[in-house]
Amino acid sequence: MTHVELVEKFLKPTLSLHNIGLQADIDNLTKERLIKMLLEEVFELANGLGTVATTTYFSTVGDQFADYKAEQDEGKYNPVEVLDALVDIEVVLHNATVLCGLTKYYNEAFHIVMENNMKKVYLDKTTAEEVQAAGDDRTIVENGDDTYHVVNSYGKIMKPPVENVKSLLLKLIG
Repeated sequence: MTHVELVEKFLKPTLSLHNIGLQADIDNLTKERLIKMLLEEVFELANGLGTVATTTYFSTVGDQFADYKAEQDEGKYNPVEVLDALVDIEVVLHNATVLCGLTKYYNEAFHIVMENNMKKVYLDKTTAEEVQAAGDDRTIVENGDDTYHVVNSYGKIMKPPVENVKSLLLKLIG
């Protein structure tokens, strides 16, 4: 059973949106709850990693998570907390997939996005130089096997010109 199917199995009795198909209008309360649940788990992940996720990263959340931040134990890596937060994040994301009526697209969409993301990791030297030149503050990193990737100042791996992943997903869901 896939993760999405597992979440769907446990949510099915309580979901009024289940099996209706692609949801253009999930009510604002449901959207807000999903976002708050996800942000709460991100804060737990930050705690488990031994850092404090500050409200400046999530300014749209307001003061609701300020107290949560104050409870964090800064500086101590806790693999159990990290694993718990990562699984909880996945549960929230799959919950959103079910609520949005996107379960039948999820596995294929995951592979499309993953394949698209991997295209940025193994670049030849010429493509890496083009990606570096396309933006400010980019650095080429050698992978050690005659392939390269390019990172920005925050460590994000930058993509070469590839087919836009959103256009691929639009083709998938029609």
